[in-house]
Amino acid sequence: MTFSAGLNNSKSIKTSMQNHIVIMAGGIGSRFWPMSTSEYPKQSIDVMGVGKSLIQLTVERFKDICPKENFWVVTSEKYVDIVKEQLPQIPAQHILAEPEARNTAPCIAYACWKIRKEFPQANIVVTPSDALVIDTAEFGWSDLGSWGSLRTLLPQDEAGNAKVGGRVDMYNCRNCVVHAAEHRQVVLEGLEGYIVAEKDRRLLVCRLSEEQSIKDFAAGK
Repeated sequence: MTFSAGLNNSKSIKTSMQNHIVIMAGGIGSRFWPMSTSEYPKQSIDVMGVGKSLIQLTVERFKDICPKENFWVVTSEKYVDIVKEQLPQIPAQHILAEPEARNTAPCIAYACWKIRKEFPQANIVVTPSDALVIDTAEFGWSDLGSWGSLRTLLPQDEAGNAKVGGRVDMYNCRNCVVHAAEHRQVVLEGLEGYIVAEKDRRLLVCRLSEEQSIKDFAAGK
C-alpha cells in the first residue's frame, strides 16, 4: 500500500483501479457562520456560488484518478445522510462515520486501515473536503477556512469587493465580502473591510479584521 497527501499533484497520478481517494469531511467550519452551522457544515454548502458544494467540487477534481467506487469519505455520524445525498455515486460502505470529531492523523489512519483490509495494494490520496484549486497550471490549492480566504478566491470588482448572490448591490464599499441567497436583495453603502452574510434568517455583519471571533459571536460569547 502506498500513501500520498498530495493535494497539488492530483493530475500527475494516472487513473488506476488501485487508486483510492480519501476525503476528510468531519469539520464544522464555525468561522463561516451563519453559512456553516453544526447541523449543515461548510463542506456541504455551495460556498462559491457555482451550484455545487465543496465536497462535490472535491470529488469532481479527482474524478479522473479513479472510479467513483474507489472514493471514501470520513465524516461525523451526523453528516452521513448529507454525504449520501450529495454524493450518491459513492458506495454507502465507503462513507466512514466517526462518533466524534478527531484530528487529521487518526482520521487518515482509520481510513487507511479500512482500505488496506480490502485493497492491500491500494495507492491512497488524502484530501480535505474544503480545499480549492486556484492555479491549475501550477496545481496550487487554497484552504477555504475563513471569509477572508473566500474573498481572495472570488472575483472582485475594482474596489476589491467580492460577492455571492444575484441581488447584491454595493455603493462606495471597499474590500468587502458578501454572501446571500439568490432571492435576497442586499444593498450596502459606505462599508470598508466588512463581511456581510445571510442564511436562514441569520445575519452577520462583521469587520474582516475580527473574523477570528465569529465562532465566539455565534456561540453568544
